[in-house]
Amino acid sequence: MKSTDHVTSPSLLWYLPAAAWAAFLLYLGSRSFDVPFTQGPIPWDKIAHLGLYGGLGALAVMGWRLAGRRPHIAVPLTLALAVGLADEIRQRRVPLRSADPLDFLADLVAIVLAFAILGRRPKDEGVE
Repeated sequence: MKSTDHVTSPSLLWYLPAAAWAAFLLYLGSRSFDVPFTQGPIPWDKIAHLGLYGGLGALAVMGWRLAGRRPHIAVPLTLALAVGLADEIRQRRVPLRSADPLDFLADLVAIVLAFAILGRRPKDEGVE
């Protein structure tokens, strides 16, 4: 018996942590910050995007795995990327914020890396 045999049908409940984190990210994106993250030689804003959206990617792929790898991996991946895109577009209207394509690129890299690392099927999984 595989560890995922208890999952008989896809369940949206497995995606609740990712949805909650996405809501938190959208909330953060709607806030103005007095301290700019882009000053200095270290791109703190890009590092923050990598961490925050890497977390979203990790939660989305874990939900996908717990839901029995359903729906197709493209669905949670696309939804996670849509959160990053929506966040950047929305920031155009937030005082002291801007829509930065490089921020979205950092989001994309973080989410895709999380899916690539955590979404792989272990070699012994599926072998009975």
